[in-house]
Amino acid sequence: MSDSLDTNPDTNVVARISNTARTRVGAYIEMLRISNLPSVFSNVLVGAALGAGNGHIPIESALPCAVAIAFLYLGGMALNDAVDVEADRVERPERPIPSGRLSVGQAYRLAAFTFCLGLVVLASISQVAVGMGMVLVGIIAAYDFLHKRFAPSVLLMGAARGMVYLTAAVAVAGTLVVGKPLWFVVTLTAYTTAFTIVARSENRNDMDSGRWVAAGIPLIVLVPGVWMTASAAVIAGVVGILVVVWQARAVVKVFRIPPETKQAVHIWLSGFCLIDVFYLSFVGNLVLAGVALVCFVLTLLLQRRFMGT
Repeated sequence: MSDSLDTNPDTNVVARISNTARTRVGAYIEMLRISNLPSVFSNVLVGAALGAGNGHIPIESALPCAVAIAFLYLGGMALNDAVDVEADRVERPERPIPSGRLSVGQAYRLAAFTFCLGLVVLASISQVAVGMGMVLVGIIAAYDFLHKRFAPSVLLMGAARGMVYLTAAVAVAGTLVVGKPLWFVVTLTAYTTAFTIVARSENRNDMDSGRWVAAGIPLIVLVPGVWMTASAAVIAGVVGILVVVWQARAVVKVFRIPPETKQAVHIWLSGFCLIDVFYLSFVGNLVLAGVALVCFVLTLLLQRRFMGT
């Protein structure tokens, strides 16, 4: 008998357990859409810069805020898959729950756990920060439960991203921020809402008015540019052109026949980071702009392996 044939039952059991563990980990990664995490981090950088104004960004509040909002993002993704399981059985049977790799209960438990972790971390920063976090969790949950039933719920998805800026700004400033930062919040909300409207057609081979919504997206991101100072105009102007070109790639894909909506949505998702580079450059924080650029590259690399939708 050949020595190369492993007939040890213990070895076979270990191999099966290892394969099952790898499959489960992969399913969790797919469900949580980790390719979008760098964009969440770059959003926090912008919010922190807005909260600090022209001052020093305190790492002791900015870093925990980034961790907390990452947990809230992961909770939202898990809850989304748990709530959408019946629709996914028809439209996306390859998703982790319909394919049997994870259960609805596992998704709900993970959502509850990560939401709680995120709020606990925000509570360690300040009461106002955890208050904003609770509002953000409410918006995320409302979107997850309503988006298949109520078309205007796209506004909730937009508000969730906009709240990332606001929550980070509040965590750093220690109080509710108004004025200029709200322009950035409203812009990110509008940007996210617009491409979410288009993303609703990602599993269809036709596109109607969504094409014209997509066409306006490259202009939305430029709105806070009214606050650009002369000293930042050159660098921010160059970055702004790159942002518009990147956004235009998505518009071109949507206008193709048949539309390449999924690819366009991934461009818009990675575009969060590039927009953050633009905003950070014209508020004068080039170091954080460089970090946001790294987040953009990481998002592109992760999207090659993990779907962001």
